[in-house]
Amino acid sequence: MPKADRLRVIDEILGLLCSRDSNLRIFAACVDKTLVHEDPVETAFEHICLRFDKFLQRVFLKRNDPQRGVVVLDKTRRENRLQTLASGFRITGHRWGIMRNLAEVPLFADSRATRLLQIADIVTYVVWRRYERNEPEFVDRTRRLLPCFDQDGPALHGLIHVPNRSDCLCPACAAQRGENWRL
Repeated sequence: MPKADRLRVIDEILGLLCSRDSNLRIFAACVDKTLVHEDPVETAFEHICLRFDKFLQRVFLKRNDPQRGVVVLDKTRRENRLQTLASGFRITGHRWGIMRNLAEVPLFADSRATRLLQIADIVTYVVWRRYERNEPEFVDRTRRLLPCFDQDGPALHGLIHVPNRSDCLCPACAAQRGENWRL
């Protein structure tokens, strides 16, 4: 498929995801492997699980609506390790505390078999091209996704940049510094 057609399909999907009627909440973590000494996949997984758990906690506190969440991931050779990590998050905790709102360990599915994971792959691709390659066209596409990332008032919880840096101008780092990230 030619690049222009691929980008058009991506734009159409982003438009559907972020329509005014969408109640969707997205979580994405970008880990700068040159600045983080831990495993980047495990670091991203920990951050996403934490933010998803906090989202479910906010739903409960705001609406008195107890929810349990399930994390669904694309099949990977790291399944056993990520399931062990998630179990540990629920029993002994992670670096920020114990996770209380995940129903069970993550589930893994082949993204070729489920449209939801295919959509997640597109979001991941857009965010990766923005953070890993800093490509202007993907900076703009990531900006279009901002309304879909989990947020609470001025806080942007659903987009995570590790480590967040004082010199980084991305929305995730700006939000962590308490700055206006809605540019």
